[in-house]
Amino acid sequence: MSWFKKTVDEFPRKFWVVVLVSFVDKVGGTLLFPFFALYITRRFQVGMTQAGVILDNFNPNLLWFLGAGLCAASSLCYYFLHLRLGAQARFAPAELETVAD
Repeated sequence: MSWFKKTVDEFPRKFWVVVLVSFVDKVGGTLLFPFFALYITRRFQVGMTQAGVILDNFNPNLLWFLGAGLCAASSLCYYFLHLRLGAQARFAPAELETVAD
């Protein structure tokens, strides 16, 4: 038990308040979805599959996945366009100096 007290004493009280509030927030957010699913199935007379699809639309990981897909697609487009157009499509430093004059 002394290691626990030592660990607690290493950090300020405000740190532990933030840790506790974050824990309650995460647990509350996690427990919210099963009750939402029960509400949707009973209120709108739909199955659990439809309720799951509806609740999956609120998943922030889906937005991250779409963003990563768009980033990968733009990188692939740049790569293939670069191969197609070649290096001459880019500005050379000498061209930039003539534009500045």
